[in-house]
Amino acid sequence: MILPELIPKEPGIYLVGGTVRDILMGKQPTDYDVAVQSPCEPLAQRIAQNAGSRVIPVGKPNLRVYRVVSGELSFDVAPLEGGSIQKDLKRRDFTVNALAWDLCRNRLIDIFDGRQDIQERRIRMVLPENFLSDPLRLLRAFRFGAALQFLIEPATKTEIRKHTDKIAGVAGERIRDELMKMLACDKCDSYLQEMDSVGLLTKIFPELEPLKSCQQNKHHDFDGFKHTMAAFSCAEKILAGPDALFKEPAELREHIKPEPARLKLCLLLHDIGKPACRTQDEEGNIHFYRHEALGADIARAVSQRLKLSNNHRTYTDFIIRNHLKPLHLFNAHQNQQLTRRAIIRFLIKSHPLTVDLLIHAIADARGKKTFQSPTAFEQFCRQLVHVYAFDFQRKSKSPPLITGHDLINELRLTPSSLFSELLSRVEEERLAGGLQNRAEALEWIKKFIGSNNLS
Repeated sequence: MILPELIPKEPGIYLVGGTVRDILMGKQPTDYDVAVQSPCEPLAQRIAQNAGSRVIPVGKPNLRVYRVVSGELSFDVAPLEGGSIQKDLKRRDFTVNALAWDLCRNRLIDIFDGRQDIQERRIRMVLPENFLSDPLRLLRAFRFGAALQFLIEPATKTEIRKHTDKIAGVAGERIRDELMKMLACDKCDSYLQEMDSVGLLTKIFPELEPLKSCQQNKHHDFDGFKHTMAAFSCAEKILAGPDALFKEPAELREHIKPEPARLKLCLLLHDIGKPACRTQDEEGNIHFYRHEALGADIARAVSQRLKLSNNHRTYTDFIIRNHLKPLHLFNAHQNQQLTRRAIIRFLIKSHPLTVDLLIHAIADARGKKTFQSPTAFEQFCRQLVHVYAFDFQRKSKSPPLITGHDLINELRLTPSSLFSELLSRVEEERLAGGLQNRAEALEWIKKFIGSNNLS
């Protein structure tokens, strides 16, 4: 085992938790969790001195950790819980994390057979009561399962099932952090299904429960919940290899950079407005008019509960509120009613989240049927990505044809709220290919003002 020479090899100093797990799995960590019997700060100061760095106190006074950063390496020094390494490990969440390396004796301490669980790729609780001491561990079981691609041991799932209601007492930001780490994993769809099987998923997202009894129309093989999970799985497959979906990888790769965790959260919540919007006409046809708007409103409350950042809330609201827009464009295209200006308006509104929205739309469409082969809708979305990457992006980066100063100096207009509309209209015309230079833009505004009696 290769260990940094910055950490003193003395009695009572241990590497613990995920650091040891990763080393046993053949990974060389960059983050080192150090536990010590004696006071933490003096050890952290010694590590910092060895590294030519400094100590950064992290956390509340009663939960303080001392961090030292040296290049790509980070060291967190914390006290042993309970005063001994055995008591410390006993209080940990899962056996694969209840591991320590005695730096003085250069040996593994593994009192719960965590090494064997690593070898057998298994998430197993240390003690049942540890879920009660911190109910966030109910969710962490599935997060670690997804991150490591380990199976969750049956007795552990049984214990989680007993205590799912306890997750309600966990702070929203703690749930958010664990959830987003889980969603960032490449393959977490099966772990979400397991979370649902033990009743934890709908304790975190009660908004999903009504989808289970929400029967859908002829375009769907599944109820609302099964469709959501199918669409989520489809999104994971797309995000794992977007090049295969959009072809031309060398040219498009820089434009296909969605943040997987955020997009997958949107897939999970995108249809939560359906149950309240469900109607059935006289012929028995089922409709969900404006479910995307209501769903976005409901998701706003979820975002607040999880303490998402303002940027993340805006992203979630936009994707859910607009997730049907690509389908509406496609329907207009099928009816030969889609204009280039309509496409440009869509790209202006969706930029810079255009690709995210189109991936969401394709996953949503794929999740409607048991067997789904590539469709004309997917091909349409590919074409939109192509227009966005090679036409819209290039043109949008060039300077505007005119500014507010031109409206004042050339057209003698008085500054007003009309300015932003005029400039937006000119930009839309430019991106649509209708205007090529400043003179054409000024002439276009004169005609627009005259035809709309805006002078």
